[in-house]
Amino acid sequence: MLHIIYKNECPRCGGDISSVNLNKGMFCDECMKSKKKEWNLENCENLLNYEKYCIADKKVNEFNEFFKFKCGNELNSIQKMWAKRFFLDNSFALLASTGIGKTTFGLLLSAFVKNSYILFPTKLLVAQAAEKYKKWGIEFVAYMGKKSEKELIEKGEYDILITTTQFLYKNRSLIKRNFELIFVDDVDSILKSGKKIADILTLLGIDKNSIEKTYELIKNQKYSEIKSVSKKGNLIVSSATANPKSKKILLFKYLLGFEVSRPNFNLRNIEDLYDENYSWDHSVKWINELGRGGLLFLPGNETKDTLYEYIDFLNTKNIKAYSYEDFEKHLEEFKEGKCFFVGFASYKNPLARGIDLPEYIKYTLFVGVPKIEFNLKDENFRAFYFIMLSLLPYLVKNNLSQKEVSEIQNDLNYLKKYIYLSKINVNTQQKIADILIRFKNTVKKYEDIIKTAENISFDGEKFIIADVTGYIQASGRSSRFYKGHLTKGLSLLLVDNKKAFYSLKKKLKWFGEIEFKNVEDVDIKKVLTEIEKSRTENVKTEFKTSFVIVESPTKAKTISSFFGNPSKRIINNVAVYEVLSQDRVLIIAASIGHDFDLVKDEGVWGVKDLIPIFHVLENKDKILQTLNINANEVEEVYAATDPDREGEKIAFDLTMINKPYNMNIKRIEFHEITKQAFEEALSIPREIDLNLVKSQLFRRITDRWVGFKISLYLQRLLNNTHLSAGRVQTPVLKWICERTGLLKEKIYVVIIRFNNVSIDFEFDTKQEANEFFNSLKESVYIKKLSSNTEVMFEKPFNTPDLLKEASNKLRFSPQKTMQLAQELFEKGFITYHRTDSYRISDTGKAIAKTYILENFSKDYLKFRNFESKGAHEAIRATTSMDADELRSYMLERNILLSEEHLRLYDLIFRKFIASQMKEAKVLKEKFLILLKEKSFITEIVENGYNLIYPINIYIISEGENKIVKELRQKPKAAPYTYAEVIEEMRSKGIGRPSTYAIIIEKLLKRKYITDKNGYLFATKLGFRIIKEVYKSDFKDFVSEEFTAELENIMDKIEEGKTEYEKELKKLFSLLF
Repeated sequence: MLHIIYKNECPRCGGDISSVNLNKGMFCDECMKSKKKEWNLENCENLLNYEKYCIADKKVNEFNEFFKFKCGNELNSIQKMWAKRFFLDNSFALLASTGIGKTTFGLLLSAFVKNSYILFPTKLLVAQAAEKYKKWGIEFVAYMGKKSEKELIEKGEYDILITTTQFLYKNRSLIKRNFELIFVDDVDSILKSGKKIADILTLLGIDKNSIEKTYELIKNQKYSEIKSVSKKGNLIVSSATANPKSKKILLFKYLLGFEVSRPNFNLRNIEDLYDENYSWDHSVKWINELGRGGLLFLPGNETKDTLYEYIDFLNTKNIKAYSYEDFEKHLEEFKEGKCFFVGFASYKNPLARGIDLPEYIKYTLFVGVPKIEFNLKDENFRAFYFIMLSLLPYLVKNNLSQKEVSEIQNDLNYLKKYIYLSKINVNTQQKIADILIRFKNTVKKYEDIIKTAENISFDGEKFIIADVTGYIQASGRSSRFYKGHLTKGLSLLLVDNKKAFYSLKKKLKWFGEIEFKNVEDVDIKKVLTEIEKSRTENVKTEFKTSFVIVESPTKAKTISSFFGNPSKRIINNVAVYEVLSQDRVLIIAASIGHDFDLVKDEGVWGVKDLIPIFHVLENKDKILQTLNINANEVEEVYAATDPDREGEKIAFDLTMINKPYNMNIKRIEFHEITKQAFEEALSIPREIDLNLVKSQLFRRITDRWVGFKISLYLQRLLNNTHLSAGRVQTPVLKWICERTGLLKEKIYVVIIRFNNVSIDFEFDTKQEANEFFNSLKESVYIKKLSSNTEVMFEKPFNTPDLLKEASNKLRFSPQKTMQLAQELFEKGFITYHRTDSYRISDTGKAIAKTYILENFSKDYLKFRNFESKGAHEAIRATTSMDADELRSYMLERNILLSEEHLRLYDLIFRKFIASQMKEAKVLKEKFLILLKEKSFITEIVENGYNLIYPINIYIISEGENKIVKELRQKPKAAPYTYAEVIEEMRSKGIGRPSTYAIIIEKLLKRKYITDKNGYLFATKLGFRIIKEVYKSDFKDFVSEEFTAELENIMDKIEEGKTEYEKELKKLFSLLF
């Protein structure tokens, strides 16, 4: 086991503890020595900081026995998690599907706690709860309308109180005590009223004054001024099914630490099929073949008259059908398989949302593609919003000006705020009307282009686009949780509009990873058998409870969004997301990067007897406490940090620090943040790779020892405590100093330009340059020397290539590029951006294939493999969305990305697609121009990847060519660009892809170098540092050779070819 000391991290006493003890889930050596004398785990005696966890474990075990005694079975894993959460003094919302046992849990926990209040929305549910309590032999008081019950409540003669929420609303004054637990079975019933919310909070012992003050701060958005309040109990609620109406709902977030929101589970187990044969008669054929249990949907742009007409048509074919308006009236008939319901495929239609009949609804049949229709003469801004959203990427590709793009984006952002609001004030209505006029003018201007769009039907007056939300919601009715598992469903779509279907397919792939299959390629009988089996089998999914720790809050939010609208808790100001997947409850939170660093004042700058000593970084202790709490609640923990050395070290720290709270911790890694990659990683967890951790430790210790040794020397020598120098930055600084020094030496250059060609002629003296310049006439004779065709292909980006290309083409600094790439990665749009690999995975190739076939043809597709060590990939896009489509997607999904993000994404996307396209054949010609031989690409002989990643073509003709000439003075050596410095680091083996940008950033931050329009110059301070370091005894430790050798040692440690401790000993003897 790797030996590290963690300062003040003993779970019991807060003293220093080794990784060896933490790995075993133990306390520190001092605590372990005093075990029998001072503390006892069995009785939770004198456990100090760890006592609350021990007590919670003990109470969960006691409650489990009580639960088993009362209802015959033990708590399931989700119920155990809820119990642990409650006994650790938390309020929360129950997130679970039907059949998990939320109500049973709430009733029995209330009975176990005793001082409890249970609230139901109706008297019927109060009566049902009372019956269960009688059956279990539990005493309680329930208000069912009797005067005697009311008197008992007023006297407070009860341990457990059960009423409706309406009773509380009207009789709050009768309830004079505070409760240890309030369980609200249907939270919707209290979310409609601010008074009910306030009543609940006062019953938990929170005083009215604190509630009012907090609400005022919330209204004025002064969240940082909100202080924690004392409470005597906790609130447990079932998740909301409707959107909360009262703003006072935010009191739960700021006073109780959890948000009550409407969960939206993106869980579906559906065969999505399509049939290109469309007709009402064809729908009859399918209804008869698929049988009972179907919901039928017409496109949302159809009228009610058409719906009634279709129902009449079905009835003439001996298929009994009713409108969605008669759902309640004929529900029993439907359950018996005697009829079908017909509705519209729209999020507004009741048949497409809110219906949960998993036993009976087995398939959905779409008689036409779900569509939104809008007439240019209408004033329906909501429809126009979705039209322009779909049009935007197409218009951008067809040369819409940047000004027009920005204007449309701003207008769409404005409209987005009002899409789902029912009331809009007069001023806003006028602004919206102005936007509609601008939209309509744009449509008229580009009418001919719009008519050729592949995803929108437009005849000059009427627009038709696919309704993605309508399809997802309606089709989702056939796959729900039932008997403890997710049922299988079928969705069959009859295609009546190819453009709308093309758009639907494309967007579903982006939004929900849903792919359609042609019904002709599917064994329908087999699918129907599986559908039936999933409803008759009594197989419960054994739900796990899992805690996933990632590095950034953005990544946590992105992953949780894969599974719908997450539930959210706030613990120590850390956002903790909770979602339901097909087989587990997932809790996701962020460590927010590194949480530990080497101490400075122990051993040799943080290393004693070759054992590193780490301390918690400032303001990170509360984050670690939050992670401990969540780790303690669940069955399994996953460290899901970045897939590199640094990420492995962070994962190791997180594993160690959480082992005393949960011994079942594994490492997972994924190179792109997509649902598929995340779920795949969960299915193949692994242990921590100690060689990777050791390699990163060796890097950190090396940086510390070399950096501190040289920095202290400089600080003393130059009497400046702010100076520092590192083993990697110093050689890089030396290169920039040397290049800056050469800038004083001048040369003269004569530039001749013709067509799009520019050629330099350099001279040491001004006289020589002048003579040559004056000898040039208005034209020069160009002679063609040779001509041959060459085949060219592109590789995708790895980190150094991306940094260079972004510097050259976008004028981004490495720091800017890495920051933007990090954010694109965390939001799930590109793969991991710290890599030296050119490999494209099979998943990547499939994405490229989709785009190439849609935008070019199969003739341009050519999969390419590039050799690569390890599992890392090149930097690529995670979907087939190009930058123009991503722009539209951002608006639709409320994702914030800047124009700079889009420019970098565009570069990455096009390079990635180009790497999987066929070669371009070019004509390369060599010319003699004023005694200088130069080669140029003059023609594309055969198109290939150049269609997406253009090749520069030079226009040169043999014979006399008119020229423009210029004489200028310039430095003998040009200053470094970012791209050139990165290439130097790469070629000389100094630094790694993950550190290139950081190295330059540190030199700029310390003011050793400066950036002037993308060129790097050494400062006076930089020159002084280099002068003093390279004349000192430490110069060998900052040589290129020494630095490159250390990088080589790190690689060998990672590969297990050398021992970390042995190399550390050697380094120590060299330095000290």
